[in-house]
Amino acid sequence: MAKLQGNTRIYGNATIDTNLTVYGNEISTSVTTGTVVITGGLGVSGNIYAGDYFYANGLPVDRKSTRLN
Repeated sequence: MAKLQGNTRIYGNATIDTNLTVYGNEISTSVTTGTVVITGGLGVSGNIYAGDYFYANGLPVDRKSTRLN
């Protein structure tokens, strides 16, 4: 098991064959804040669950909505 500590930086591609868990508590208030910040796109082939508010293009998404337009 590898353990990354401090200011570890990975150059190039990285593959994780099982699960990735990130423990952090920075609240996201924009696209550049939060525990995980991704520059570029995000492709997800499964479900996404959010425990609190969800924003798209800076606007809150209605919790009763089933689709984003």
